[in-house]
Amino acid sequence: MAHIATAWPKSVTGYPELVIDMSLRSNNGKNDAALAALADRIERHGMKINQVSADMGYHPSQLYKYLTKRGIVLVSDLPENEIGVWEPGPIPGTIWLEGNLYRKEILLREDLVHIPKATKTNRVEPRKHRDERRAYAYRPDNGLDTETGKVVFASPVANGRMVCHNHPQLAKNPEFKPLTTCPDLEDPDGKCDCLKSATVYPKTVKSRKGEGLPHNYQRLNFGTTNWDSEYFGVREHAESTISLTKTHYSNWRGKGFSKVLGLTKNMILYFLSAIANNVRMERTWSRKRGMDDPWTLLLGETDDLPVPTLPPPAPAQRRKRRERLDDVGPPGNPPDGDDIDALH
Repeated sequence: MAHIATAWPKSVTGYPELVIDMSLRSNNGKNDAALAALADRIERHGMKINQVSADMGYHPSQLYKYLTKRGIVLVSDLPENEIGVWEPGPIPGTIWLEGNLYRKEILLREDLVHIPKATKTNRVEPRKHRDERRAYAYRPDNGLDTETGKVVFASPVANGRMVCHNHPQLAKNPEFKPLTTCPDLEDPDGKCDCLKSATVYPKTVKSRKGEGLPHNYQRLNFGTTNWDSEYFGVREHAESTISLTKTHYSNWRGKGFSKVLGLTKNMILYFLSAIANNVRMERTWSRKRGMDDPWTLLLGETDDLPVPTLPPPAPAQRRKRRERLDDVGPPGNPPDGDDIDALH
């Protein structure tokens, strides 16, 4: 299995789809360790990684453990069977929903709990409803703890995004914000703990059920506008890189591209192919935008070659139209002589 890494600098408006590193591993299911090793190798070459967007081929809990130790934020997709699933949270009055911590009052809004997953044709409505969830959400109040991986969640009531009748002074414009169901403080049996923050650590082998961060936890609330821009924006760039590298500029998928045996030999072969593809993609990207080829500038050469273009697609093969029986005549009655000559 080939793990391909591409870069998406946020400080640059446009960036070519280049392969910055890759790793070829046997298909043994250790994709998370392969991605972590790939991130280590990229940072050793002087490139700082702030965030990693990974698809469902990687396990979020393992990636969170690997990447948090390196100070890298994870943005990951969720499978269909985890959409709308919730479980009790670490402190009273909280629940885990799709990997993030919320106040339990969100369960009173059925339309905010069971939201379908966004698709290519329907991304606006699910994203809009998940943005409404943020009023009930506990937000991480600390940076990435690379030592222990703990996360301190700040209450939405303390941040003024929800209203508690015991602490009305904390919220601005309370008439437009959701209410908690805390009991009155004058009640002797009542206990209002909506201002409490929650400190949660990653799960360990000794963790009991319900303890620790859920396996699908990520710092950005899943499916919101912020998550959507961070995941799908980078995802489209990554898929374009993989498509150009595997199909358009080379034929990795084609039968017989690699004719050597052994992981090391194949790794060298694919690395050389990726380097050659990078040169072509960088030159094409620069020339189409009226820019000088950086490879030519680096070597002090003259860039007077034509802009490389991809070969045109092969014409579609269409089957010839078959002769209809009524054009020839009914069975048993041979056509006239002129028609016989036409058939021959």
